[in-house]
Amino acid sequence: MFGLESAKVDLKLDKKEYIPGETMTGKLLIKGGSRDKNIYSLESILHVKVIKDKIPKITPLIKYSLEEDRCLFIQSKSYREVPFELILPRNIPVSTDKVEYHLSTKLDIDLGKNASNRNEITVLLPPSSSQILKATETLGFFQEDNFITERGQSFRLVHEYAGTEIDLSFFDISEGVFVKMGLQKFTTELPSPDVLSNQFFIPSSISVEDIPEIVDKAINEALKNPLMFTSELAIYKHNIGNTKKAYVTGFIIGNMI
Repeated sequence: MFGLESAKVDLKLDKKEYIPGETMTGKLLIKGGSRDKNIYSLESILHVKVIKDKIPKITPLIKYSLEEDRCLFIQSKSYREVPFELILPRNIPVSTDKVEYHLSTKLDIDLGKNASNRNEITVLLPPSSSQILKATETLGFFQEDNFITERGQSFRLVHEYAGTEIDLSFFDISEGVFVKMGLQKFTTELPSPDVLSNQFFIPSSISVEDIPEIVDKAINEALKNPLMFTSELAIYKHNIGNTKKAYVTGFIIGNMI
């Protein structure tokens, strides 16, 4: 058996970038080795690597596998194609310098060396949430950091001239985006920042051009009068009892943070 060529597997995705909740599609290409083989299992597992407090941790999230009791046969030197489809969870963080994703694919064959393959993917913010981040740039904020907490993922934005720091987190639904804003206004009078925290809702019917003005109003309203924030502007009104999901971009599945 020494020196015999073994079977190989290669996952070819239709694209490399996805948003939470989207379906990854592609095909698994199997190349036969020097002998006919039975394939007993074929699986592809999506892993996420999260760096928290400078410590990386890799966790499996979801898995694609052949149907139960299904066994493929691959002839020597031949090719097989298996369609690939895997739905990303909606409640996962997006890719950053602290969050990375990869698919690990494994082929289990009889009396031979198992084949493996690795594919990296990028998870992007949904378009509506991405527009909110872009709106803060229009207002003079720049992204200083992003981080994972027990409640999910946030983005830290700083306005160096206004002395204001914002932590934003999002939850996209079909009707719009819930936004949680933790706002710190640095002043010379206070020995520590004045921390304000609130949440608001931007309907999907709002045009992209209007988002910077809405975000600007939200920031100024919170700074002026945080207690009246959710009731001063009609667009921010929502049922507070149903907005726990507004606190995060996404929870990471499993006990990993």
